[in-house]
Amino acid sequence: VQTIIWKWAADKKELTVVADSIQNAAFPERKEYLRASSTVLCKYKKEAQVGETPQTKVTWTQQVDLGGVIPKWVQNRQGVGQLMYVIECSSYSTHAPH
Repeated sequence: VQTIIWKWAADKKELTVVADSIQNAAFPERKEYLRASSTVLCKYKKEAQVGETPQTKVTWTQQVDLGGVIPKWVQNRQGVGQLMYVIECSSYSTHAPH
C-alpha cells in the first residue's frame, strides 16, 4: 500500500519518482501480521544514444523496514550477502569475452 509521486525536470531529460508506504482504510492492518514499510527513490536520466538504441541511466535507492522483531544483525548479514552476490555477478559480465 503505497503512494507514488513523480516529477519531470524542466528539460524533460530526468524523471524522479518516490514511492512511500501509507496507511489506507481499504487495506487495514491485521493483528496477526506485521506490515513492512518501504520508501523508494528512483531517478531516470536520458543518456546519449548508442547507435540507434536510446539509453537511460536508472538510480534506485530503497529503505525498508520489515516491521518485525528481526535482529539488525540478521538483516545486515542478508544485505551484505546480497550486495556481494550482485558484485560477483557484475564482475562476470565485465570480464566475460564479448
